[in-house]
Amino acid sequence: AEAFGFTAIERGLLLHEMMFQLWRDIASQSALLAIPEQTLLEKIELAALTGLTKLEKDAERTGYSLRTRVGEGCWELERAFCCEVVAAWMRREGERKISFTAVALEEEFVLSLSGLDLTLRPDRIDQLEDGRRIVIDYKSNAPAKSRWLGRRPKEPQLPLYALVDATSEGVAFAPLARDSQFISLGTNLGLMPASIQCVGARCK
Repeated sequence: AEAFGFTAIERGLLLHEMMFQLWRDIASQSALLAIPEQTLLEKIELAALTGLTKLEKDAERTGYSLRTRVGEGCWELERAFCCEVVAAWMRREGERKISFTAVALEEEFVLSLSGLDLTLRPDRIDQLEDGRRIVIDYKSNAPAKSRWLGRRPKEPQLPLYALVDATSEGVAFAPLARDSQFISLGTNLGLMPASIQCVGARCK
């Protein structure tokens, strides 16, 4: 059946592309914090335009216009919504307690594991100011942490990402939603602002 408005996959692709464009431009938390708020909002708007243009070109290659399918009103609503989500998320990135630099964006790694060569492309790898690295994966809906663990995890993607870099000491999902926080595994990763009251390992 034909989708009404943007599908979840299309929204996810748009949000991913916006985060890619922003971190390719900004690169570090210190640079993020130095940007005036209005300038950051303009950068987010430009990232949304770039992402929407990419989605439309991809749709045209398969023989249809995404903009025509969803309509102008829905197109603008989606742009505004995704800008709001990304603006909220960038504020969270600025609140992280340990300064960081994004050192890899959607780079491919080949991981050899038990005779298998796996090609992995994590969304982002951050290097903390103390030299440790965190692998970050964007998700519209992040799975429960229990699904990463055990001998046969149901969601093995993120744990595998932790193996692509010997200096990686943490992994985290970044659920791209307005009221979300990082979901992580690792010790003292500084992903949460001081105002967040953490329980166990959930907010490390």
